Amino acid sequence: MNWMGKLSRAGRAFFADDSGPTATEYAVMLALIVLVAAAAIQGIGTRIWGVYEGVNHVMPDAT
Repeated sequence: MNWMGKLSRAGRAFFADDSGPTATEYAVMLALIVLVAAAAIQGIGTRIWGVYEGVNHVMPDAT
């Protein structure tokens, strides 16, 4: 077999392989999940901070 046929088959096998894009897709999905989780945690933290601030203004100082 000539070298051009081997190169052609190697090129087709490389582009037909799905393992590389699959890992990339998982990395992108993980990054999106982390961003959504961080945004949700920040939103919850902001609400909790507001509750504590409200309680702080309503209750008299204990000192």
